Amino acid sequence: QVLIAPFLTLPDLPVSISTVRRVCAAFCAIGLGRLYAAIGPRPKETTPFELNKVTSDPVRYRRNTGIYEAWPQLALGGPTIRWLKAAAEASETISDPDFMSAIQVPMLVIAAGADQVVSTKAVEAYARRLRLGSLLMIDGAHHEILQEKDLYREQLLAAFDAFIPGTGDAP
Repeated sequence: QVLIAPFLTLPDLPVSISTVRRVCAAFCAIGLGRLYAAIGPRPKETTPFELNKVTSDPVRYRRNTGIYEAWPQLALGGPTIRWLKAAAEASETISDPDFMSAIQVPMLVIAAGADQVVSTKAVEAYARRLRLGSLLMIDGAHHEILQEKDLYREQLLAAFDAFIPGTGDAP
C-alpha cells in the first residue's frame, strides 16, 4: 500500500482528533452534519495561485483551475461536519495500536514537507509506528504531490516504482 500525504489530523490543531470527532458527532446528532466545517461550498472564484495550499507548480495549478472554471460542478468546497467526523473516526481507527499491529502488508508513506493541508508531523509519527512501513519525506512539496513541480513529483514516482514490484520494468 502507498499512502500519499494522508489525512491523520490537521496541522497545528489545538485539540486532539478525538475531540474533533466528539464535537462533530454532537453537531451531527442535532442534524447539523451537512454544514461546512470550513471554507464553505465551492467558491465562485478560484483561489489565486499565490494563496493556494496544494501545489507550488503554477502551470499545473492553472490547468486545474481552468478545469474548475469550465466545469464548476467538479470543484470541491470545504469539508462538511459529517465528512470531518468520518475522517476523524477513520484516523482514530487506523492509529489504534491493535489495528496497526494487524497490518501485514508493506506500506510506503509519502509525506509533503511543506504540507499546509494535513499534519506532516502526524504522518511522520504514524509511519514510524508501522511495523512494515517506510516513510519518504519530500522536502518542499505541498499537499498534492502528484500535482507538484517535477522536482517533487519525480521523487514520488521513483519511490512508487521502486516500492511496487514490476512497475519500473516497462520501457
